[in-house]
Amino acid sequence: MRSGADDGPGPLKHNGDFALLQLGNSVNDLGTAIGVIALNLIIYSFRHSPILVGVIDAVELITLVLCGLPAGLIADKLRTARVLATAAAAGALAYAAVAVMVVRHVLSVAGLVAVVILIGASSSAYAAASRTAVRRVVHGTDLATATSLIQARGALALVIGAPIGGLLYGWQHWLPLAFNAVSYLVAAGAALLVRRPMRVPGGSGPAETGAAAILAGLTFLWRCLPLRGITLVGIATGFASGGLLMSLIVNLQQRHYPYAVVGGVQSAVAAGMITGAILVPAVQPRVAPGRHLAGALLFVAGCFAVVAVAGPPWLILLALALGCLPVVPLVSTLTAFEASVVPAHLQGRVAAADRVLTDSASAVAPLAGGLLLQYFGHLTALLVFAGTMAAAAGYARADRHVRAIPARPLATTDPATAAVAHGDHE
Repeated sequence: MRSGADDGPGPLKHNGDFALLQLGNSVNDLGTAIGVIALNLIIYSFRHSPILVGVIDAVELITLVLCGLPAGLIADKLRTARVLATAAAAGALAYAAVAVMVVRHVLSVAGLVAVVILIGASSSAYAAASRTAVRRVVHGTDLATATSLIQARGALALVIGAPIGGLLYGWQHWLPLAFNAVSYLVAAGAALLVRRPMRVPGGSGPAETGAAAILAGLTFLWRCLPLRGITLVGIATGFASGGLLMSLIVNLQQRHYPYAVVGGVQSAVAAGMITGAILVPAVQPRVAPGRHLAGALLFVAGCFAVVAVAGPPWLILLALALGCLPVVPLVSTLTAFEASVVPAHLQGRVAAADRVLTDSASAVAPLAGGLLLQYFGHLTALLVFAGTMAAAAGYARADRHVRAIPARPLATTDPATAAVAHGDHE
C-alpha cells in the first residue's frame, strides 16, 4: 500500500514525469556516446598527439571530481528541473562551440581545455540532479525497476553511440558534435516539461553553510554503516571492472584478434546489463542484496577469471556477458535502498559523493591495468582484477551491516528513525 509522502507518483508504466526524465537521460546518453568518440578524434587530429588526448581527458576527469560534491549541493538546494535544464544547455553550448571551432578552423589547446572543463562541470551537475529527480518523481517501491531501465538504456546508448559517432565523423567532423549539442537541448526541454515539483520543501533538513554543506553527502555516507559498506564495495568493483575491460581490449589488440572481437567487448557488456535489466522485475522481490551480494560478486569474479584464461573469442565474450548479468539487478536494488535511507535534503549530495568516489577508482584502473600489462603480462593483469572482485565479495560477506540490507527499501527516509530501528549509524 502506498501512503505518506510518496502518494503523488503513480505506477511506473503510467508515470509521465518519469517517462520525460527517461527520454532526457536516454537522449543525453546517446549524444554523449556519439560526442565523446568524435571529440577524442578531433583532439588527436589537431596535433596527432596521444599525449594531448590523455591530458585533455585528465582535465575533464579532474573537473568531474572537483565539481562532483558542489554539484550535489546545487541539486539539493535548487529546483531540480532547472538544474537539469541548465546543465544540459551548458553541455550543448560546449559541444556547439567545438563544432564551430572545427568549421572555422580555429581549434586551440586553450579552447579545447575550456570546453572540456565546461563539459565536466555540466556533466557533474546533470548526473547529481538526474539521480535526485528520479527519486522525487518515482515511488520508492518502483525505484529498483526505474534504475534498471535507466542503466539498460545507458548501456544500449554506449553500444550504438560509438559507431554512429564514427560514421558521422567520417561524413563531417563537426556533425557528431552538432548532434550531441541538439541531444542535450532535447534533454533540457524534457526536464522543463516535468510537471511534478522536484524540490525539497523549504526548511527541510538542518541549516548548513560552507564546507559542511558541501561535504554533508560524504559525511552521511561515512556515518551510515550499510552505505559505507556498499560504497567501499562499489569502489573495489568499479576499479576491477574498469581495469579488466581496459586490459582486455588492449590485450586483444596485442594478440591481433579481429576488430569484430575487440569491438564485441562493449557489446558483450551491454548484452549482459540489458539482460539483467529485463530480469529485475522478477528478481528484485526475491533477492535481499545484503545476503546475495557476496555470492553475486564471487560469480562475477569467476567469470572474470574465465575471461583471463580463455582462448576462444566466443568464450571470452560469453564469460564477460555473464559477468555483467548481475550488475543491473544489484545496482538498482542497492540504489533503491540508498534512496530509502538518505533524507530528502541530502539525496543529491549523497549520490554525488558516491559517484565521485566510484568514478575516481574507475579512472585509476586503466593506469593500473597499463602498468600490469607492461610489466607482468595480460594473464597477471586480468587475474589481479578478477582477484579484486573476489576481495570485494569477501568484504561484502564479512560486513554485517551490508549483510543486513533488506530486499525491499525501508519505509522511512528519516535518518534518526533508521538509526534507531537498525543501529546502522555511528
